[in-house]
Amino acid sequence: MEIFDQLNRKFSGNFKESVEYYPEILSEAEIKAKSIYSLGEILNKNASNKTHKEVSIIFNEVFSDITLSIYLSACCMHNASKVLLRRVLELGIATIYFWDLPHKYWGWKNFETYESDLSFKDNIEHLSSSTYSLLLKSEFDIRVWEIEKDKINKVYRSLSNTIHGKYLTLETLSNTSFEFDKEEYKSNLKTIIQSENILISCFKQRFKSEFVELSQHIPALERFNYGY
Repeated sequence: MEIFDQLNRKFSGNFKESVEYYPEILSEAEIKAKSIYSLGEILNKNASNKTHKEVSIIFNEVFSDITLSIYLSACCMHNASKVLLRRVLELGIATIYFWDLPHKYWGWKNFETYESDLSFKDNIEHLSSSTYSLLLKSEFDIRVWEIEKDKINKVYRSLSNTIHGKYLTLETLSNTSFEFDKEEYKSNLKTIIQSENILISCFKQRFKSEFVELSQHIPALERFNYGY
């Protein structure tokens, strides 16, 4: 257990040092994470069918992953933080995808097959298609639907590089690996907020009435922009 005790002391020390820096950025990340959770609760309360009831629960998982990503980054476990952050984008985008394609949700939930797995690429392609925009306009009177596919894919690819073991993501190459670095910590917090902004900007457009209710419930959210 000695090595784990040493790791615990090391990462606990990093955490105590990290939280002294960038309280404004940390507060923004926390408020946006809480807003995603609260939006899920609102959607669950207003759900008109079983699919929407179940899909809304995924928002809680997204909130949990964001919170853990922030914590791991504060401990200077940045790769682990980024792995969770990629999951945040996958599940967050999937909520909209499943919301309007119920059969995809039930396949994902019930079948352990390649065809039923989440595909971030396919989900983004679908949500950025002209046919999906037409659906939103015709069926839900959503006339503004702007999703910057290239920017989103760039963020997702950057996070994916950590999972796929790209050379630049190897933390142990540096003599200062797992040491607190305030600029690296700041950079990771901004990546977390960028990922939150991607999701919130999409949620605000797709769930218009629920987002109005969310803004009344968490007015602090309106202090921030959602640009990514």
